[in-house]
Amino acid sequence: MHLLVHIVASESEAAQVSSTPTLCIRSWISLKCIPMSKYVPPQRRPKGNDPAQVMANARNTHSSTPEKYTPKPNVYVRPVEGDKLAARAWRFASSKAPESEDYGLISRGEDTRLQNSSKLRVEFFERVRAEFAKLCLKEAPSSVSDLESTSSAGLSESSSAPASGSSNAISYAISPVSADGNVKSMDWVLMSLRKLREALIHLETLDSFSVGVFLFSVRVSINVGHYQTYVPSINFLMKRYQDDRSVLTEMEFYEVTKYLILHYVHSTHDFMAALNVYTQHSKKDNLLRRDVALRRIMDSYFTDDYDSWFRGLASESDVNNYRLMRMGFDRMLTHFVLVVTKAYFTIPMAELVKMLHDTIAWRALMEFIKDRSGLSLVGVHWRVHGSNPELVTIKDRPLVKK
Repeated sequence: MHLLVHIVASESEAAQVSSTPTLCIRSWISLKCIPMSKYVPPQRRPKGNDPAQVMANARNTHSSTPEKYTPKPNVYVRPVEGDKLAARAWRFASSKAPESEDYGLISRGEDTRLQNSSKLRVEFFERVRAEFAKLCLKEAPSSVSDLESTSSAGLSESSSAPASGSSNAISYAISPVSADGNVKSMDWVLMSLRKLREALIHLETLDSFSVGVFLFSVRVSINVGHYQTYVPSINFLMKRYQDDRSVLTEMEFYEVTKYLILHYVHSTHDFMAALNVYTQHSKKDNLLRRDVALRRIMDSYFTDDYDSWFRGLASESDVNNYRLMRMGFDRMLTHFVLVVTKAYFTIPMAELVKMLHDTIAWRALMEFIKDRSGLSLVGVHWRVHGSNPELVTIKDRPLVKK
């Protein structure tokens, strides 16, 4: 044990010692042993305290007379500024309770009301769907009506194929409507769906409502390109389907499996992962095996068959499939531009648009080439012919010496 020596000496005693060196030291030095308290650096000590008072407090703390124990209430007190560890503990311990109209994330320990109450889950899901409809109805009412065709009891099979597949039908996904007044943002919709999913994953068996929440999350997140939502949701549904075939219908399983394959093909460009999912779940006479268009899209994308791929994109009638294929549009268009640049000197503009199957406008194509002229399209300088505006000059002909 460390000892602290407290020396007490008066001026007269000090003078006597200086004159009589042989005086016994015990006659003027009083020894008092105090247990050493924990060292506190100066920057962490409370401000405004006198050092002598700090020492007195230390002596009182280690007094031989024990104090009477009084239990302290479980209340978090904000620590002194500068103690980072204590401040961090206080910050997490004193988190606010969620508002009555909103809920927290179970994964962060914020709220468990959705996990404990099925009634609250149903009511919150209806609210999320209503807010999503407010965001999207102005842009694509037909697509939203298809996405909203489900009730709180689950999603119907007919909602897997929206009626319109044109580029205008997904404009609300690419450019979401800005929030006006009390209308929530798309970020709020995605976060709310995450709260619902976290409240459902603990269930041993999924009912129709739980499946409906996950399917709705997949469809909404695909339309806004949020793979952090639809990829884990699809994997969760497929895993539960392997354990219990009654979780999804054949149409629903085919739908989510196709989404995952198209994601691997056009977003991550992982041909092996896409082929693995396809061969694993493509059984005899099931919907996945009979989908010839899906196999054609996979083959054309990984063999750089731009004509077949653009034709498949233009003829796609499912808005979610179209949105997933658009993720690979830039890569395929870049390949198309490089091939045409090597093969042609000039080409009619109408023929060029026809080769792209009207999947992109002429002005958008020229902007695409201009933006990537210094990156993936080095040396590509397409321009409209001066005397003929319907003719596109791909590259200048080399001069031939006579």
